[in-house]
Amino acid sequence: MTLNCIPGGAKHVLRQETSAAEDLLRIENARLKKQLAEQAEELAIIKKAAAYFARSLK
Repeated sequence: MTLNCIPGGAKHVLRQETSAAEDLLRIENARLKKQLAEQAEELAIIKKAAAYFARSLK
């Protein structure tokens, strides 16, 4: 469906709804990127700890 087949007033509402949905997706994307970075940092710490304890077992 294109905007050309939608009546004039409805186009504005459709754009607002799309904009709101896009804003929600941007917010979720930012949250997920932050979560991914935090988990990557935690994994790096766990790997270092595992290597440390593996050395102490030898």
